Amino acid sequence: MVPTAYAAIVLLVGLMASRTGLLRAQVLFCVLGGTSALTLPALGGSTIVVPAFCLPFFVVRAYLESVGTGAARRISPSAFWLTAAIVWGLAITFTIPRALRGELQIITLDRLGTGAYMLTPLRPVSGNISQAAFAVANVATFIAARYLLRLPERVVAYSSAVLWLATINCLAAALNLAEHYLPIPNLLEYVRTAYRVYETYEQKSTGLVRIHGTFPEASVFSSFSLGLFGFTFSLWLNRVRSLWTGTLAALLLAFLLFSTSGTAYGGLAIYGSLFVLGLLRRAWSEGRMPRSAMLFSGVVLATTVAVAMIVFEAPLVDRVIRFFQATVIDKLETKSGVERTLWNLQAWRNFVESYGLGVGIGTARPSSFVLTVLSNIGAIGTFFYGLFLYHVLRPANPRTQGPILGPISEASRHAVLATLSGAVLSGSSFDRGAVFYLFAAAASLRATAMRKPATSQAPRRRATSG
Repeated sequence: MVPTAYAAIVLLVGLMASRTGLLRAQVLFCVLGGTSALTLPALGGSTIVVPAFCLPFFVVRAYLESVGTGAARRISPSAFWLTAAIVWGLAITFTIPRALRGELQIITLDRLGTGAYMLTPLRPVSGNISQAAFAVANVATFIAARYLLRLPERVVAYSSAVLWLATINCLAAALNLAEHYLPIPNLLEYVRTAYRVYETYEQKSTGLVRIHGTFPEASVFSSFSLGLFGFTFSLWLNRVRSLWTGTLAALLLAFLLFSTSGTAYGGLAIYGSLFVLGLLRRAWSEGRMPRSAMLFSGVVLATTVAVAMIVFEAPLVDRVIRFFQATVIDKLETKSGVERTLWNLQAWRNFVESYGLGVGIGTARPSSFVLTVLSNIGAIGTFFYGLFLYHVLRPANPRTQGPILGPISEASRHAVLATLSGAVLSGSSFDRGAVFYLFAAAASLRATAMRKPATSQAPRRRATSG
C-alpha cells in the first residue's frame, strides 16, 4: 500500500472537519475520481481514488452521530433494496466463479497479467475484490448520506457543495482546452494519477479536442458531467440560484457537446427524451411547465440558427457533420467499437450460461451498465437494484418535502437519471462512484427533520434566492 500526497490531505480533512464540513468535502472530492490516494501493488496496481479514501471518515461520522437514535431500526425502502442487491451480489461473487470455474468464458480486466481486457475462462479475478469492496462502500455511502441529510441546513450545504463541484469541473474542462490551444504546461496530469490516460486530446479526423477534465477518459468526464448538468438544469428550472445554476447548466451542456464523447451525446439524447416526457406529463397533470416560455424560445432560436447555417452553407456545418460522423457513426466500426460490442455480447452470454445467476461483481466487464448489472449479479440482483432505483426516482409529495428539500431532491433525481442515461452506453464497472450514491441519497429523501425554526429559515432564504 503506497500513499500519495492526496491521502494526507484527505486524512487531515477527515480528522478535522465537522460533520457538515465533511459532507461538503465528500462531495467536492468527487472531482478527483481519477486521482490516486493509495496504490495497491498486491492487486496489480489497483488504486483507491480520493473520494473512496474519504468514505471511511464520512461513514464513521454518520455512524457516531446516529448512535442511540434508533436510526438502524428505521431503514428506508431504498436503502433496504440496495443492501439486498449488494448482499446477493457478494454471495454470487464468492460462489459462482468457483462453482463454475473454467466452464464459462469471461471478458475481464486482467490487472495481475497484461493489464488489459482479455477473454479467459471463468475464475476468481482481482476485480472481485476491488469491485466488491466498492459495492459495500457505496451502500455505506448511501445510508450515511441519507442520515446526515436529515437536517435542512445540511441539505443546503450539500446543494452548495454540488454547485461548487460543478464549477470546479467546468474550470477543469476549460483548463483542458487551454492546455491544448495555449502554450501552458499540462497541469491536469498531476490529478490524473489513478489510471492510464487511454485517449489523446485531439480527434485527428476532425481536429477537435477531446475533453477529459480531471478524468482519464472523455467518456468518464462525460458521465460525471451528465449528472452535474441534470442537477444544475433542474435547479435552474425551479428558479433556485438562477444566475449560478443557469450559467453552470449552459457551460456543462457546451462542454458535453464539445467533449467528442459518444457517452455525452447518447446520454444527452436519452436524458433529454425522458425530460421532455416528464414535462409533457407535468403539463397534462398540472397545466403548466417550469420556465416553458424560455425553453421554447431557446429551442426556436437554436432551430433558426441551424436552419440558417444549412441554407447559407456555412463552412462550420460541414465540419460539424464530419465531427459527428467520426465520433458517433463511424465509431461503431472502429476497433474500439467492435471490441465493446463483443464485450456486451459476451456479458449477455455470461448471464444466460450462468442460468441467470450472474458471474459475480467485477468478473465480467461489458460496455453497458445494464449488461454489467445483469452479468454481475444476475436476474435476482437486478430486480433488487431496480427496486432501489424505483424508490430513488419516484417523485415525492412536495408538501412533505417543503421549500428546502423539494427542489434539491428533484435536482438530485435529475442527476441520477442523467448519470444512468450515460451509463447505459458506457458503464463497464458496477461501481458508479460516490457522487452517484450521494445524488441517490438526496433524491430518495421524502422529508427532513426540523429541529428549530431559526435553523431552518436561514437556509431556506439561501436555497431559494435568485
